[in-house]
Amino acid sequence: MWSAYQQSMRNISQDGIRRITLPFPPFNEQRRIVDKIESLFAQLDHGEASLRDVQKLLARYRQSVLKAAVTGQLTADWRAENADRLESGSDLLERILQARRENWQGRGKYKEPVVPDSGDLPELPEGWVWASVDQLAEVIGGLTKNSKRSTLPLKKPMLRVANVYQNRLDLEDVHDTGVSEGELSRVTLQDRDILVVEGNGSKGQIGRMAVWRDEIPGAVHQNHLIKVRMVDKLISDYSMWWFQSLYGRQNIEKVASSTSGLYTLSISKIESLVIPLPSLDEVEQVVAAIDEAFSKIGQLEDWCQTELTRSAALRQSILKDAFAGKLVPQDPADEPASELLARIRAERDAAAPKKRTRKKASA
Repeated sequence: MWSAYQQSMRNISQDGIRRITLPFPPFNEQRRIVDKIESLFAQLDHGEASLRDVQKLLARYRQSVLKAAVTGQLTADWRAENADRLESGSDLLERILQARRENWQGRGKYKEPVVPDSGDLPELPEGWVWASVDQLAEVIGGLTKNSKRSTLPLKKPMLRVANVYQNRLDLEDVHDTGVSEGELSRVTLQDRDILVVEGNGSKGQIGRMAVWRDEIPGAVHQNHLIKVRMVDKLISDYSMWWFQSLYGRQNIEKVASSTSGLYTLSISKIESLVIPLPSLDEVEQVVAAIDEAFSKIGQLEDWCQTELTRSAALRQSILKDAFAGKLVPQDPADEPASELLARIRAERDAAAPKKRTRKKASA
């Protein structure tokens, strides 16, 4: 360790440090500069602390909005006003299940999804029902990487774990991969597919997800991203918001297994996740309300970050002015810096040990 430290310091010599030049004002002016910097920095510290407090409040407010949305509180008044014309969640679920039966193209005979056990689940508003992902969607794995893919003539852009974050996609770095014709229909992404990260070393990051909006037509996904394709695509955004709420996250973390510090989700575990299902009209109302609230929160978060960036730049501006002699007024009565420097040199020379002279040996 000491050797590594020595290597990292090998280009810093005492002679190099001695040759560094510094602006040197009179001593009293130095004091005024330091006092002014400390005063201005204290004001900036206070302002930055307030901005960070606002950021924390906004993060908590996001969760409050999600909680109110996915428990029906956010749309309670709207639901009461439209109660006579709303389809129930159970009727919507039955329509979705019927569509699944009619459009079944999987292997073997169609098997009815298991109804989730709602015994330990929170009570829902009137007209809502608990449904499993397996009832609402098709859950599909992706492509496994192997050396043979480079030899396949059909190339497609492939999304990886590095492209999927919580409620956003980073598509700056998307690589092509070889795909066989037989795989294409299974792994090609469609608009409003939900992409779920299969595994992560952090419990808080497992199951992070984002909705695909056909940003790259014809793109496919790797096997470490699991695709959830809702039978009714209007439910996709609502489901994604549910799984980002506190209750949804608890559901994900409950089913995620940990092996050697890695939390993982399988297709069957994602299928077992539950979602509170209202009418389709209320689904759209919930998503619209979340989008509106989050847009305003996002504007405030952007403002906070802008102000923090400005504060950091202002610190540098203060230091620049301080060492350019522009931060505080000069006082002609101050002892000149040249005299102060001469006195310091004299005191240093006086304090330096005198060299001993060797006596000549007597003949």
